[in-house]
Amino acid sequence: MTTTDPGERYLDKADTLEDLVFQALGAASACWANLEGAGVFESDRAKAIGDELLERLRAHLGGYTKLQLLAGEMRANSERWFPQLHDGTKDLSVFYALGLAGEVGEVANVVKKMQRDTGFDVALYAGLAAELADVFVYLLLLADECGVDLLLEYRHKVTVNEQRWGNR
Repeated sequence: MTTTDPGERYLDKADTLEDLVFQALGAASACWANLEGAGVFESDRAKAIGDELLERLRAHLGGYTKLQLLAGEMRANSERWFPQLHDGTKDLSVFYALGLAGEVGEVANVVKKMQRDTGFDVALYAGLAAELADVFVYLLLLADECGVDLLLEYRHKVTVNEQRWGNR
């Protein structure tokens, strides 16, 4: 049986600000429980601290998910690198949708080459990683431009699929 540090990569699983705060508190409480002579961990106090931290983080971040914050960072980069796209004369949703389609085509091309060739090719693998990152960028930019919260929509899709396919 492998022993895992309760805090190890624990926070990487947090999808929302709430998850992040309360998973951090959970990791901290697990650490307290493992410290001999540390005293009693006060769960009510921990919740109050978590609520206060959450309130402050929401005020600071505007309540955005990590994906929305990342999309904002991507948009800022796009505005800086390609100011001509952001002058108000272009429909960015069309630009991002076409960019996404092009990048998905590039992913398909790399996968085709990986299927065609035998053996592991580091260059193809690196190419696939780069193209998937491009797909990710355009997907987040398109969702941001259209006001779609991908994390919320993903969770809704899981609920729908669970109702449809969950008994399998």
